[in-house]
Amino acid sequence: MQAKTVAAASLLFLCLAAGPASAASGDPYMPARPDSPLVRKLLATPVPADPRAIAWVAEALTMLAQKNAPLLHSYLERVVLLAALGEPAPKAGTVEEAIALEARLPPIDEVRDRVFSTIITAELAKPADVVPEGIRANRSRYVQETPVVWQPKEQNAGAAVYYLHVVLRNAGHADVAGFRGELVLARDPEVTVRCDVIWQTSSQYPLLPAGKSLPMFCATDWQKKTSLQTLVDAARAVEAGAGTMRYRLQHLDLHGSGFDLQRFGGSRFDKRSFADMGVFVGGPRAATIVRESSCLDRGSCADEFLGGFGPLRSFAWVAFAAGIFVYLVAAAVARRIWIRATTMWIITATMALLPILGFSLLLAAGLGALFYSQLGGHLWAAFAAGLWGAWLLALPFRRRAAPQSLGR
Repeated sequence: MQAKTVAAASLLFLCLAAGPASAASGDPYMPARPDSPLVRKLLATPVPADPRAIAWVAEALTMLAQKNAPLLHSYLERVVLLAALGEPAPKAGTVEEAIALEARLPPIDEVRDRVFSTIITAELAKPADVVPEGIRANRSRYVQETPVVWQPKEQNAGAAVYYLHVVLRNAGHADVAGFRGELVLARDPEVTVRCDVIWQTSSQYPLLPAGKSLPMFCATDWQKKTSLQTLVDAARAVEAGAGTMRYRLQHLDLHGSGFDLQRFGGSRFDKRSFADMGVFVGGPRAATIVRESSCLDRGSCADEFLGGFGPLRSFAWVAFAAGIFVYLVAAAVARRIWIRATTMWIITATMALLPILGFSLLLAAGLGALFYSQLGGHLWAAFAAGLWGAWLLALPFRRRAAPQSLGR
């Protein structure tokens, strides 16, 4: 009896330990307690001379559902943007210090706005400036109306597009991997031309290095119905000094930053991390660290066993009750409260194989997507706890059941 009791308790312990580990291997986004060993270790990580090298720490804290992760992301972004402006970044010794420092600094949108307002400048092209290769190779298809205004010889009158030859310059201190925006010529109403650049985020060569210029043709938007004469007049006003011109940046990717920024409505910014797209090396490294951690490292064994933050937000207690119910059904079929250990092993193995069998049948029928993915490790652990817990509670009835079986 003692051996079987120890065996059952050992199996229950293994189920409890394996549940969180199984869930962690399938999904790297695993909540951790702020005072857990893994989080404390991440917060104690030294900040190197180039803080971008610890971008993986910010990703790991995000995967561990830490509330201070956005502050670290903001600090790392601030370092990159201030470098692009040629300004020193606030120093921090550890990740924890960097988070505390960022919480006291002005909003990151103020730095974003300064970068977007100054990093790209524009001027009308001069006769000596190079015509973009795409236009130069098909020169016979275009008409040069003025030194800087061009148009295709053949185009739809209802969707006419005209080109303005400009030179865009990187006035910042960081290389630019790509950008999008529009050139605004101050008129009433204003005249705009699109200057969109397509680039490779993962390329090792920046599109526009710091201090360098890029000649390009910016096109009018055919939907705005900007006429050729309107564009010519606006360009001549700028050439004569009677008008102004500025580049309104809308999308910026600083080379090697690991993120890009978009601007909406003139004031709202949206940041996209390349780690989410599997491009930046920090994402996979952080995912590996989180996957390889145990629930003890995350201080979340109890939470993961319960499927979250309590029975009201999970199906763990349902799975636990299902385990007890299966035991009671098996006991009713056997007409005894206590069930032999051999029978319990058979029931456990059968219940473990049923989900696999169900998924296989649905997959063969082309309905594999219907198999609900929430049947994770913590639910199986809860079910096993209910099943074997009921068996352990029924052990005292073994002596009563034994004489009955002998009488038969």
